[in-house]
Parts: sequence; C-alpha cells; structure tokens
Amino acid sequence: MGHLNVNTLSNKFDEFKSFLARYKFHVFTLNETKLPKKYLRSSFEIEGYEWFQYDRKGKNGGGSAIYVRKDCISQEYHFTTVFPKYVEVHIVRVKIPYTKPYLVINIYNPPDVKELEFINCLNKLLVELSAFTGNLVILGDLNIN
Repeated sequence: MGHLNVNTLSNKFDEFKSFLARYKFHVFTLNETKLPKKYLRSSFEIEGYEWFQYDRKGKNGGGSAIYVRKDCISQEYHFTTVFPKYVEVHIVRVKIPYTKPYLVINIYNPPDVKELEFINCLNKLLVELSAFTGNLVILGDLNIN
C-alpha cells in the first residue's frame, strides 16, 4: 500500500499511471487531487484498478482518491464519526487475496484545523472501528507536525 499528496492529479496523471503500472500496489491513496469542477471520470481511470474519487465539498482544492487493484475485492465503508469542516476521511474495505480484510482509511487534515480537535475525532473513529476483525491501515496527510 502507498500514499501520495499529489497536489493536483490532472497534471501528474500520466506519471502516476506509469508508477502504478510499474509497482503494482494493491492499494494506493491520494490527497489533494484538486480535480477540475467538471471532468470525465474515465480520464482518471487506470486499467486494472477500481477508482474511488471524493471531491471536496464547499471549498476549492482538496479531494481524495483511492485506487484498488481489481484482483482485490473492495467496497466503500461507511462510518458515523464527524470530523471538523474540510477534513477529508474516506474508508474502503479491501480484501487482498489470501489475507485478512483491511479497512484502508485515507485522511487529509488541512493545516489550519486545530490539532487537538482532529486527534479527538480520529480517536472516536478508531473506537468506532474497533469491532472490525481485520487490519486497519491509516494513510494520508495528517498535517500534525
């Protein structure tokens, strides 16, 4: 599994696509995709990967994506924990062949969010997910320095 704060996917997409083709990650997450308001979904699809795209609502910039190899079983996982405004949290349940299932948690925490408020919400999320019997993987740009 891997992660990148891509800071605008559209101008790096060909390079990213080649990178995934070469290294064949089971799961790769992105933050700050900053896709244009109107784009063709097919423009960012990669052969052999399922693509989960999340556009930021209410503010320019941001956006997250999760690419999962198609030999894995994947589906979005819904949760109830509420995070501060503009914090992006997305979870996908992934079953990689011959392993326990994973919850892959992709987080983008903007630098202007209060650290303690974010950590408290993250703690609530982890408590909420504690009944999951597989593996938890947190990827992203948490901006906790």
